Formats: sequence, structure tokens, C-alpha cells
Amino acid sequence: MNSNEVYRIIFRFEMAKHISLFMKGVAVDMLIGGFSIRSFAKKFGVSPASVIMWRTLYHDKGISKIVRWIVSGKCETVKNVKKELDNDNETKVLYATVTRTLKRNDLIAVTKKKKPNLEENHINVRLEFANEHKSWTVDDWKK
Repeated sequence: MNSNEVYRIIFRFEMAKHISLFMKGVAVDMLIGGFSIRSFAKKFGVSPASVIMWRTLYHDKGISKIVRWIVSGKCETVKNVKKELDNDNETKVLYATVTRTLKRNDLIAVTKKKKPNLEENHINVRLEFANEHKSWTVDDWKK
């Protein structure tokens, strides 16, 4: 890196517009209220990337709520999470949004695979095995 590049980097940091914490909160509220990121950035003279960063910093409550519901077992599927969010009168989200949120938090949303039901034959074989081995001790199972 030459001195000209270092100067450009330092100059960019000096020229960055300082936005107060209050304005960052206003930005998040406006985004939740329906303002677009670009329109807010243009109105206040900041970059869209900054607005996106503020939104993620100050709007993580919904993300942690989604993860908490899945991990605790309150909701077992993406469909259940979406219904809960819709019932809480928060924001309307798509299934893809919930799935993306889970992926970002190392939780994978997958479709449950269908398994065939046990047939009569399988049930009888299991019952026969259980009856033959019901008197076994722990030592017998270790053999």
C-alpha cells in the first residue's frame, strides 16, 4: 500500500458524517415504518450501507426472538414462526426471511422427510424380539 492509498483511507474516515444515536434510532423507526433505505440515506446524506448497518444493530430483537422460539421449542417450523410474528403485530415477514435468519444463526430449516408407517409384519417382529429379551440383564446386553 503506497502513501496515496493511506491518505485516501484516512481522508474517507475524516469525511464520514457523524450521526447521533438519536438519529440512528429515527432511521430504524423510519425503516420499520416503511421508508426505503435509499430514500433515508439520500435525505440525511449518508450511505445506504450505513443505514443497513444501523438497522441490523438496532433491529436484532426480532432475529433473537426467532432463534429463541426455535431453540426453546415454542415454534417447531418456519411456518409457526411466521404465524407467531404475524400474531404479535410486529412486521409481516416472508417464509424466506425466517429461513434466511435461521441460516445466519447456524440453524437450518429443512423439510421433514416422510417415513412409511410400520406394517403389521414389522410390529410383530419387534414384539417377538421384545418378548424374547425382556428377561435379559444389563450383563446379557453387554455380551
